[in-house]
Amino acid sequence: MHFFTIPPPAAAAPAFIIFFGFFILHNNSIFCNATSSNFSCIPSERQALLNFKHDLDDPALRLASWVGHDCCNWSGVVCSKLTPHHVHKLLLGDPDLKFYDTKRLSGEINPSLVDLKHLRHLDLSVSLIGGARIPEFLGCLRSLRYLNLSYTIFSGMIPHQLGNLTNLHSLDLHSIYREFNGTYISPYAKNLQWLSQLSSLRYLDMSWADLKKASDWLEVTNSLPSLEVLRLSYCNLNFNFRPIYHVNFSSLSLLDLSGNYLGNNIPLWVSNLRSLTSLYLSGIATGGSIPDGIQNLTFLVHLDLSDNSLNTSMPSWLYSLSHLEVLNLGSNGFTGPIPEDIQNLTFLVHVDLSENSFNTSIPSWLYSLSHLEVLYLMLIN
Repeated sequence: MHFFTIPPPAAAAPAFIIFFGFFILHNNSIFCNATSSNFSCIPSERQALLNFKHDLDDPALRLASWVGHDCCNWSGVVCSKLTPHHVHKLLLGDPDLKFYDTKRLSGEINPSLVDLKHLRHLDLSVSLIGGARIPEFLGCLRSLRYLNLSYTIFSGMIPHQLGNLTNLHSLDLHSIYREFNGTYISPYAKNLQWLSQLSSLRYLDMSWADLKKASDWLEVTNSLPSLEVLRLSYCNLNFNFRPIYHVNFSSLSLLDLSGNYLGNNIPLWVSNLRSLTSLYLSGIATGGSIPDGIQNLTFLVHLDLSDNSLNTSMPSWLYSLSHLEVLNLGSNGFTGPIPEDIQNLTFLVHVDLSENSFNTSIPSWLYSLSHLEVLYLMLIN
């Protein structure tokens, strides 16, 4: 048996070509439309977001776009560009204080967030979201890399379940010390052992949380190998712990322990933190002197030793910190003249020498600091 093809008449060829071309364009259109329509979040994740919204009060209508099927286009929701398009980020913070007055989000965190199993970034900062304590179920969001609950109104004990978030790179629990029924409250922790499980943590801010019973705070934070920023200001830190002889924080670039009174001396181990570029130790001591070892922190750009009542002269080695841009030595009772060696710190942008007892007028050499923008020199007679 023989098979053969009868060619179409010459006149029919253009029609065939036109039809075939239309078929290609039509199918391409179907393909493009299908690709576009498929870029929507998973139905179960959309429902989780709607349940989360249900428990919030939104006077500024920030969540007005949370309607329809494609929640990947909702305000504050970011989905993965890969298929399937899981919700990766929930960005409802207010870092620019656009809604700070009476229009902040409020309410509680609905447990439905646990259904966002691929969530990597959760930001609810600067809001009135809160409750009796930070929810334990947040520890189930195992994919989180970034958790920001700063300036919310949580209180109670910080749950140890946050230690399950082993992929975290950034944890911001900066609290609000607020009055409630005549007393001041803030989140608290009895120990920080749960933090030791967060080996990938680079940024930690627990400022204004009450850590007076967490005597292990230095031991635990010192064990975090990737930590670059540590902010524990105004935490009632307990410095009555057994000695730790290897405090080095090998990756640390910023340390803020301001507002934690520890007695008459700035801790000597601070001088071992050779990688620091920013050091904030305002209001941690009464009397004593600046440890000579701080001169070894040659990468410092920001140095704040204000409000420590050091009552001594400014050490000459201070001016060997040639990278300094911000120097705050206010409220220390320094005496004598303003040292001329400050003019060697040619990169200074901000200088605060106020509320000291310098017996001198404003020296003319200050005008040689060409980068200087802010200068505080209110002197005490």
